[in-house]
Amino acid sequence: MVMMIRKFFASQKAYSVVFASFVFLSFLFMPNATDAAGLVPCGTDNNSPCTLCHLVVGIKSLIDWGFGVMTFFAIAVIVAMGIVYIVSAGNPSMTTTAKNGIKAALIGFLIMLGSWVIVNFFMLTLANNGVGRATSWNTFTCDTATKTQQINQTPATPGSVTGGTLSCTTGTCATNSQVSAAVRNNASGLNPNILMSIIDGGEGCNKASSPAGACGYSQVMPAYRKSVCGLTGTDADTCAAMQNDLQLDINCGAKFIATDFAVRCGPSITTIASCYNTGNRNNCGEGSPPYCQRVTSYYNSCP
Repeated sequence: MVMMIRKFFASQKAYSVVFASFVFLSFLFMPNATDAAGLVPCGTDNNSPCTLCHLVVGIKSLIDWGFGVMTFFAIAVIVAMGIVYIVSAGNPSMTTTAKNGIKAALIGFLIMLGSWVIVNFFMLTLANNGVGRATSWNTFTCDTATKTQQINQTPATPGSVTGGTLSCTTGTCATNSQVSAAVRNNASGLNPNILMSIIDGGEGCNKASSPAGACGYSQVMPAYRKSVCGLTGTDADTCAAMQNDLQLDINCGAKFIATDFAVRCGPSITTIASCYNTGNRNNCGEGSPPYCQRVTSYYNSCP
């Protein structure tokens, strides 16, 4: 029996059969590259416009899939070559083939493992610069759903982007005396109705940290907390500063709005909201209704 097995693996036909078997099994058990939303979950008629986050998440998905495939093939080749080695006693050619196969499988696996580690380090670096958030050393998340709706309504134009009084009285933040006072006294002199419409109508009066790292009632992203608002420290440090100092939080949001308005986002409340949420004055944001429409409706409800 052993001699029959040796003769089988010694033949060229044996290697062909083994290889074909592993290829067939790979289609049954290897990770599926087209699961979930697919390799390109954006930019088509039925999906949202592509963003930097989609690119980053797509690259990581491909690397994770490739790592799974290489792991499968490495194990399969090592098992197959192990069998060849076991039955190769007295046949130097088969022994050499088995050793070379195991060596090639291990080298290929180590190369893919190194690529996987490098890409995960790249994800972590991006997360620390405001693109997304690293929830662990090898887990990366960012918001791919914030740039989904184009503006399709007549925008409301504020009477003035600065000055004015706070007349918005509905919503959790508007009825909170401390938040209302901070909005009225924002350091940028921003129209308090515009600011309240953003933090109450758009952000929902929520100072918790978002999956993308925004936090505070103003929900300013980590990179802008540093570049626009002048905060220093880690993302966790700047978030804690925002959450623990209400006026600092409101001032940061007001300064961000005032800076964006002067550069690219005016003159309507709708385009201001779009810029604040997506970075694009013509991109309305996520949700039903979309972000900019929620802000506009809230602003229009203020007496």
